Amino acid sequence: TTSTSTMPSRLRWLVVLWTTTTRGAAAWGDASTHRPRIPVLAYRDDWVAVSKPAGLSTHRSAQTPRAARVVATSLKRQLARKVWPVHRLDHRTSGALLFAFDVRSSRSFP
Repeated sequence: TTSTSTMPSRLRWLVVLWTTTTRGAAAWGDASTHRPRIPVLAYRDDWVAVSKPAGLSTHRSAQTPRAARVVATSLKRQLARKVWPVHRLDHRTSGALLFAFDVRSSRSFP
């Protein structure tokens, strides 16, 4: 490793700042800012199947707190496209969940 005493002052300041930041509570990848990805089971042109973990709601409702994580919103951010749930699973239930990429496709599933 390179000693900070031989570095130019600006570079030394950046190294100290980076070291302090990455060791502190605001470190990149800190648990408070990390959002686990929703596991994708199958991805097709019109739909995606995901593995819903227990403890997450399928979609937001009037009773869902604003800060609560929901599968539909997380998946929309993860895939960078809108999703419509084809069916739901209870909040406490885990399992396969199907989302369509448009309203017409979401209604075409029986």
